[in-house]
Amino acid sequence: NQETNDLLPVEKNFVSILKTDHEVGVGYMGAKFSGNAGNYTVIFDYSKYRDELTDNGNLPCLVGVGIRIKASITTKKANLDLGSLIAIGFAAKAGNLTGTMEITKIGINSPKLGSMPNFAEISESSIQSAIQVVGAIQNRMYDESTKLTPHVLAVQLARIDPAEQPTPQP
Repeated sequence: NQETNDLLPVEKNFVSILKTDHEVGVGYMGAKFSGNAGNYTVIFDYSKYRDELTDNGNLPCLVGVGIRIKASITTKKANLDLGSLIAIGFAAKAGNLTGTMEITKIGINSPKLGSMPNFAEISESSIQSAIQVVGAIQNRMYDESTKLTPHVLAVQLARIDPAEQPTPQP
């Protein structure tokens, strides 16, 4: 286990907020606040990885293990903070959003970790449970009984040539 951990030197937490309303289409938001009431997918990723190139096409990719919390949310008002689990829990408690949540562990297996909980709805207590589950998984990552099996976590589909980037206009 320590050998695999040593091969995954980078750790990263990342939040993605995707607005998924049908009339608007799908698009990533640059800020952590909901612009309008509507439907959102919020993804909280923790990953421990290394950078590699794919065998086919030499595209950059991330290989490692991770934990993903995915929340499918319907907000009832604008300008809600969707950038943290705690803020989402407070908004749910106040009745400003509803939704469901799931946790996925990627390449992390331990006999000391039970099955992943199923969250029927987002609530203050389900958010607290999710935080505890993520903490328990992270605590087991260096445990000898934990088996880490690195997976491809992300692939950059095209190389970006800085010379081909548009010049920002004032």
